[in-house]
Amino acid sequence: MRVTVLCWGHLTDYFGSEGFELELPEGSQIQNVITLLEQREPKATRLTRSCRYALDEEYAPLDTPLQDGCTVAILPPMSGG
Repeated sequence: MRVTVLCWGHLTDYFGSEGFELELPEGSQIQNVITLLEQREPKATRLTRSCRYALDEEYAPLDTPLQDGCTVAILPPMSGG
């Protein structure tokens, strides 16, 4: 199945600000996306471990199953004033 991944905040330093697609086996979950990204860029692990995740614009836990054509957003913690 094909999944679109969107990264925000400092994750764009590792994966770019444009969305990209991943090919995943049927039955994959959000955790599988995170694992693949951490394998591609191990330095991003410190960020991905503290992120929130969304599936098709709704917050979702790591064990949420994915469907073909869905979008996974990775939202790192933000601070501001």
